[in-house]
Amino acid sequence: MAAVFPLDTSKPWTFNGVTYQYDASEDRWFVVSTTATDSIIEDITKNRSQIDVLDTIIDQEIENRTVLLDAAANKNNQQDASLDELSGRIDAIGAVVGILEFKGRYKYAIERTSEACEAAYGRCLIEADSSSDPVGARIECNRLYSDCSSLVGQPYDEGTFTSKGTTNVMSAVDEFIFSGSDLDGQALDWINIVEPTDYIEFVEKNNGDTSLYECIEEPKVSSTERSVRVKFLKETGDGDGNFNLQEEYDIRVIKASNGINIIEADARYVSKPYVVYFEDSSSEITPVHESGNLRNGELWFDTTSLELFVWNNNAWVAVSPPPSQDIVISSALDDISRISGDVTLLNQDVASIENFLETRKSIYYSDNNPTPVGPDGVTSTLKDGDIWVDSDDLELKFYSQGAWINPDRKSETPEHHHYAPANLRWKFSDDTETTPPPDGYFKRDKNKRWRFSFKTADGIDLGVDVFDDTDTHSWATQMSVWYQSSTEGWKLKAHYLLNEWRWNYNKNGIGHAEFHQSSAHGRLLTNGVTYNVTIGGWW
Repeated sequence: MAAVFPLDTSKPWTFNGVTYQYDASEDRWFVVSTTATDSIIEDITKNRSQIDVLDTIIDQEIENRTVLLDAAANKNNQQDASLDELSGRIDAIGAVVGILEFKGRYKYAIERTSEACEAAYGRCLIEADSSSDPVGARIECNRLYSDCSSLVGQPYDEGTFTSKGTTNVMSAVDEFIFSGSDLDGQALDWINIVEPTDYIEFVEKNNGDTSLYECIEEPKVSSTERSVRVKFLKETGDGDGNFNLQEEYDIRVIKASNGINIIEADARYVSKPYVVYFEDSSSEITPVHESGNLRNGELWFDTTSLELFVWNNNAWVAVSPPPSQDIVISSALDDISRISGDVTLLNQDVASIENFLETRKSIYYSDNNPTPVGPDGVTSTLKDGDIWVDSDDLELKFYSQGAWINPDRKSETPEHHHYAPANLRWKFSDDTETTPPPDGYFKRDKNKRWRFSFKTADGIDLGVDVFDDTDTHSWATQMSVWYQSSTEGWKLKAHYLLNEWRWNYNKNGIGHAEFHQSSAHGRLLTNGVTYNVTIGGWW
């Protein structure tokens, strides 16, 4: 039983063998003596032991709860940091975008329905009939149709959108389907962002098509896609006016709630409140307004007096010029005169440069006779003195009087004269078709007829003012093919007996010489190698 101290504090008080005395300075009772028994002391000892156990349990529980509180506090700090970062991003986007609610990148895909596949297949077959390879094009149409049919009813790939129905014509689309996220992985909240009267703009990156639509219904959710019904407003750009498969588009949503009305803005832009006329006199002004009348605020710059007027209350009123106008005009005229003189000098410099470009000597580096091209990219003519580095034969030649000349083959002194078993050279082609060889080439066709172009590999033209086709004549002679080695000198590559000849044989509109082979001795000729050739009675 708990002790109840008496109200009289003037004398000691005993309770259960314990004597208490009141201390007025501290306003409490103190133990001054006790007659406790051993059993009471033992009970106290047991109580203290139980209290110690309870203290240990309480301390452990407090420690456990402290750990849990610390973990919860750390989690809250991480969430607070994430929320702060997200809030910062939202603020940044809101500051930059203005009326633009969001912008994403998507690729156009065909609608995954049987009707869309059938329509695309029909268009493909029509285009295949007008292609250069109709059979191959129809095979490709069948493959595309099979691929399309296999995807019917499947979810759309992320980063794609399509037009609902069987059309891809921008002006005919009235509903779009978008995948859950764009090409950059942004998950766009179409449901909460897009509302009726908002605008959706599509900008095609490659072809430049731009189309604008107005949202007419709340967007709908279907599986992983979002569908939006729209009304077409306008299409601009240099493209074909269609949504094209696999083309990339920037798609923007423009909120009407921010006060913009694109249709009214277009109307205000087209019907400007005034214009500026540039005429010598007011009588030459033709009003541009549909009413045929001038309107207050329209301007006229008098190109004779260099004064500016404004139309106000049915009269042209002069705009007061600044006091320094005459000085400014005089200075401007001086500048115009100076610039005009500079332009004259510049034109002279340009003419001088053009003359230099036309008359300068050119250096060419190629395997075959070079085709000159002027500074404007148009084929020009060769000029005497032009230099050609023949990369095939590693020879330096210059152009003179219609032919490429190797200076190493010419000399004024007999001791430096260049001797060769044959002086005319052609490059060998292993083409065996019965067609004329290109300039600078000779070949043997499948009928054992040697065909030589009128132009040699050195650019010497044997076809100048040739007489008419001689037709084929029987005649026995010989043909020798020589090859000059840079280290071993001249070698006879092959020898042939000929029994027919024909001069200026025009086939496919190309004249050339032709000789029929009856027998051959020696080695096979190598494609692309230049050989010196001699034919008895010809060269």
